[in-house]
Amino acid sequence: MLTSLLIPTTNSGGFLRPQLYYVSLVLSRLGLCVRHGLPLLPAVKSLSSLPEIRDSLRPNAAIWQRRTREMAKDMEAGLRLSEAMAARMGRAVPPYVLDAVREAEKTDTLAQALPEIAVGLERARAGSLNLSVLLMPLLTLTCCLTVVNGLQTFIMPKFVVMYQSMGVGAASQSGFSPVRVLALLQPLLLLGQCLVFLLPLVFALHAIFWRERWFYGMVETLARPLPFVGTVLRRLAAMEACTAVSCYLAAGLDLPEACQSAAYWIRSPWARKRLSHMADDVQDGIPWPDTWESQRLGTPLHDWMIRNAAAREKPAEGLDRVTEWCGLEARSLARQFLGAAEPTILIANAVLVGLVVLCIFRPLILLTMRMATDS
Repeated sequence: MLTSLLIPTTNSGGFLRPQLYYVSLVLSRLGLCVRHGLPLLPAVKSLSSLPEIRDSLRPNAAIWQRRTREMAKDMEAGLRLSEAMAARMGRAVPPYVLDAVREAEKTDTLAQALPEIAVGLERARAGSLNLSVLLMPLLTLTCCLTVVNGLQTFIMPKFVVMYQSMGVGAASQSGFSPVRVLALLQPLLLLGQCLVFLLPLVFALHAIFWRERWFYGMVETLARPLPFVGTVLRRLAAMEACTAVSCYLAAGLDLPEACQSAAYWIRSPWARKRLSHMADDVQDGIPWPDTWESQRLGTPLHDWMIRNAAAREKPAEGLDRVTEWCGLEARSLARQFLGAAEPTILIANAVLVGLVVLCIFRPLILLTMRMATDS
């Protein structure tokens, strides 16, 4: 079933944005080494020898082994960790992570910040949703319509000619005749032909959706009012916002600065606007739980998590819990969608193929009945 693709696989780095797996792995190992007194440069040099990176069976392991070696060379040349990460990891690292590492370097808190940033990224990766899985029903629909199109193009015309040569063409023009079925299926067949050519474009746009901030914002603005897609996008935006703020808190920034910095770097315009308002409200003296509730970034359950953590003076814990729950909710919605879309497409395909088969064999049945009557 398609829903099985939503389950992350830790051994392979996960189907859910595997780049974040290696980013969190690198940061957690660096933080562990620095915390136990190992200098940063030897710690970076040791990254390429990690079993998770040396394993050639893991996805992108060879790429990350090369990246870690190049990072070590850059730091030997005098670059800081954030500069080496920006140069070698590129778009694999979320921009707010690079900025949080930069802030931790300024305050000399890398030993404390790196493990916490890594934990936040791993939590977001484990709960994130691979949106390419939601394109699988479109791929299934394209395959089904292609099969029906092949029957209509290569099979049905031969049967029509054969029946007409046998003298049953006029008798079969009532009911499920080939002409009527072809007229009924023509819009769907045209849709299938269009999907065959547009499917590569759809997958290309999906890749751009994750890479380009402007395209992500445009899609979110257009799709947010939709019932199902809008809810999923809001949960993903809340996850990214909470992860970004948690990273800045781990780097030593206070809450208003963390919200303002996260609002600058995250992709979602919907979440950016709310984080900016929250930063201004907290600076004006409004309690953090109250401004969170007023911006409606989450559900009442999320509001309670934020308020409970704030009462214990641990706002980062509340953000981490919201990240986990938003991931669970987004994955649950995706399972519901796939659970309904897959059988619906298969049933529709069975109905279409059944119509084609019925219109092919009905003249044969009429011919058999006529021969039985004549005899």
